[in-house]
Amino acid sequence: MRSRERLPRDREAGLTLVEMLVSMAVFSILIVISIALYMMMIRNTTAETQRGTANDQVRLAVWDIERQVRSGNVLYNPSTDAKGNPIVLVYTQANGIEQCVEWRYDVAAQALETRSWSTTYLLDGRVSQWQTVAINIVNDITKPNQAPFVLNSAAGYGGRLLDLHFFARGGANGGQPAEITASVAGRNTSYGYSPNLCLPIPPG
Repeated sequence: MRSRERLPRDREAGLTLVEMLVSMAVFSILIVISIALYMMMIRNTTAETQRGTANDQVRLAVWDIERQVRSGNVLYNPSTDAKGNPIVLVYTQANGIEQCVEWRYDVAAQALETRSWSTTYLLDGRVSQWQTVAINIVNDITKPNQAPFVLNSAAGYGGRLLDLHFFARGGANGGQPAEITASVAGRNTSYGYSPNLCLPIPPG
């Protein structure tokens, strides 16, 4: 009777417990690293998307301000409201509609907002609600070079040049803010329009 051939010992051996634990540990580390890289990529992509959205909002707002100022007859010197928020006011005829338009940077809300009213709002009550146009505006108004509205005193413009300056960030973790600037010249204001057309400013 032939005896059964015996397999070599090394062919019968499998992974030892130690080898299996080491393999699992290495695999776990690779999984953790992969997940961390993936999450970082997601955060960066989200931040870039938010920053792009914030930039688009501010640029559209700047375009709107430019249109109103260019069609304006009275450009008021930028100031602050009762809460210390920077504001600018213009009497404009943009789109053929004569109205007073106010823009403000709400510091607490980090938002750019606007509203309008008729020059006879005390009689007709035509005052719009505040509308948020752009969010995540992070100007530090304690710094002179971050004032959102500045009436430029450059020669040749007669006090009609408005400088706009905004810092927009894409959300709470949006990274370095994007800087958006523009200068727009309004109409010559010597057309006989009263500087009190938009006064008093409605409360709110």
